[in-house]
Amino acid sequence: MRAVSALLPQPALEVDRSALPAADYANLGEALSALPGVHTSSFGPAVGRPVIRGYSGKRVEMVGDGLAMGDASAAGPDHAVALDPRLIRKVTIVRGPASLLYGGSAVGGAVDAETSLFPLGNTEQRATAQTEAAYDSAGDGWLGHLAVETPSPAGWWSVQGLSRSAGDINIPGLARRTDVPHGHSHGNSQLTEEPNPDGTLPNSYQQSQTGLVGWRYPGKKWQVSAGAVFYRNEYGVPFHSHADSTDSTTVDVNSAVIDMRQNRLLTEADVEWTEGLTSHLRFGYTDYAHDERDAGRIASQYGIDTHELRLETLLSLPDAPWRLAVGAQGKREIFRSSSATNRDGTVFPATESTDLAGFGVFSASWREWDFVAAGRIEHHELELIDFPGYGKGYTPQTYAASITRRLPAGWELGLHQTWLERAPTAEELFGNGGHVSSGLFERGSVFQFPSFYFETEKGQGTELELSWIHTRASVSLAGYYQEYDRYLFLQRSEYTDDPTGLPIFEHRQQPSTRKGFEVVARLFDPAFGLEGLSLEAGMDAVEATYKRLQDGDDGPLPRIPPLRYWLETTYRWADWKARVRWTHAEAQRDADLNSETATPAYDRLDLSLQRTWGLGRFEIIAAAALQNATNATIRHHTSFLKDVAPEAGRHLVLSLSAAY
Repeated sequence: MRAVSALLPQPALEVDRSALPAADYANLGEALSALPGVHTSSFGPAVGRPVIRGYSGKRVEMVGDGLAMGDASAAGPDHAVALDPRLIRKVTIVRGPASLLYGGSAVGGAVDAETSLFPLGNTEQRATAQTEAAYDSAGDGWLGHLAVETPSPAGWWSVQGLSRSAGDINIPGLARRTDVPHGHSHGNSQLTEEPNPDGTLPNSYQQSQTGLVGWRYPGKKWQVSAGAVFYRNEYGVPFHSHADSTDSTTVDVNSAVIDMRQNRLLTEADVEWTEGLTSHLRFGYTDYAHDERDAGRIASQYGIDTHELRLETLLSLPDAPWRLAVGAQGKREIFRSSSATNRDGTVFPATESTDLAGFGVFSASWREWDFVAAGRIEHHELELIDFPGYGKGYTPQTYAASITRRLPAGWELGLHQTWLERAPTAEELFGNGGHVSSGLFERGSVFQFPSFYFETEKGQGTELELSWIHTRASVSLAGYYQEYDRYLFLQRSEYTDDPTGLPIFEHRQQPSTRKGFEVVARLFDPAFGLEGLSLEAGMDAVEATYKRLQDGDDGPLPRIPPLRYWLETTYRWADWKARVRWTHAEAQRDADLNSETATPAYDRLDLSLQRTWGLGRFEIIAAAALQNATNATIRHHTSFLKDVAPEAGRHLVLSLSAAY
């Protein structure tokens, strides 16, 4: 996105690795959840997909080094993102109009993670190395990371290896809430009693390994890069599982395991044709698979093959008040799954999806005004591989416009407007199978009665942003309103699947609205004698509803985060850095869909201390972080497992790194 993203209107959040909390996080959602408007889906310590303004799943595009991740994290809440947060170099959180560049499905935003796959090199043309070790007391977990970059006549090379291992995490009290119905139904209208562990979350372990090899050759007018990523992650699905869903006397809370593997090949090239005219090309291939095991046997399997090609060209003439960028994108994905309960059946029938898209962005400045216009047209084709004749093509179009006025005294006012369409996903059309881990049977429109195909999801959104920047302070306020004529969501039906005993959830399409705001105020080096001190206070909230067809009233959409506010203090002196963050989340009582329960409020306190030493060419960093220092019981409303799997209790994270 390098060429086009530079032209796009805000809002976007950009943070590098050094700005992320010192504590070690095993999943991307938790690592980014301190950012305004960002939460985590939280399906145990190993699984956390970012939730942006209440959007999750396919509506938040996960991008790694400029191309789609190609994993199954959007196909089910129990599927982890195929990326270890420790490998991130920089993350850009894109919301609003800018998200149209990342694909027609990214109506909620995109998370663009630049990893350390491609070497940066240095002007001294010398080799560098970095090693890191970390310990987390929550699950007696260990992490080891080694990275080496070295020059050669053929360019720069990088080799990295990372290993992570952790056991079951400690929790502050009981795993299962005692104020909600206890037990589990197998479809026989009877609740099977289940244990309620105290102090430990069963089956929350994780073991993962990552290997990276990257290469970059920098020329005067061009550069080319290539790399390969090998990822393996095995983790337990916390607490809730059944070795035999047809036997109401058998309960095993330690039996569900997901074993995922991904191999990824990436190449990219940058070319400066003439002054002011540059192009950027990316190509990637991803081979992804995972097994879901229950009591030692394979319950279901997933496989995804993804090819993606993306080209961007930027025209930015010297001294011209305008810039133009155009691009094209193509992606082909084959998705296969199977269920061991019926070897001829599937969770999702094998599908082939093809996307071809063209997009453009025009920006111009005039006096104190900035203008941006952007558009994307794509053709999305979905076909069932094993059932000829079943398929559907869509041609969604998305447009965005932005106008920003620079005001006196450092103020800036921006208005962003988006008209969007999103094609239904394969899961929304062809889903027809049970998810043992999340406890539901998913059914798409083609397998409902009567069978039909959804139309494109269609809506529009408006965002107003006001900001003020001073040398010692800044304020940012953003408010947004989005309205959909046809919004797709998953709703619990009145039926139960007899073979599995799982409740049937069906995809529905109805009108909906979404509104919210984010406010962040910062102070830098305030004038009371404490240079190096910075303060941040913030608040975010979102409300999302759908229109009930039976009575015309509004009902809340599922797993929408509650009102949240925080206060963070960072103090730097000499080689030290200290951080204190307090977060409060209100109770979420808007929960009458999908049999959701209300979620209680919580307060979280996080502390960290970091010291840096310079020893010749070596830089050594030691860090300690006390997470959830008050041992609060934290249940995220965005989580499918919130009633049975709270977040980790008080735990200490220690890390030591050395760079040469």
